[in-house]
Amino acid sequence: LRRKRWPKGVRAVTFWSRSDLMILPPEAATLPGATAIEMTPFTHYSYLIDPKSWEAVHRSLKQATPA
Repeated sequence: LRRKRWPKGVRAVTFWSRSDLMILPPEAATLPGATAIEMTPFTHYSYLIDPKSWEAVHRSLKQATPA
């Protein structure tokens, strides 16, 4: 995703955590120009099982929805 220019008018959001041992360094989970939401102390697995992760995704999607 970093190799190409992000399309205009497309909102990007990344979720990342300093505790994620699958993405190293953790900041590699972010994209220039994207909203980066830090989810520390989540691990890579936590994103799937912790309801707080899904709540954060829901909040992010609600913000992207026009009124």
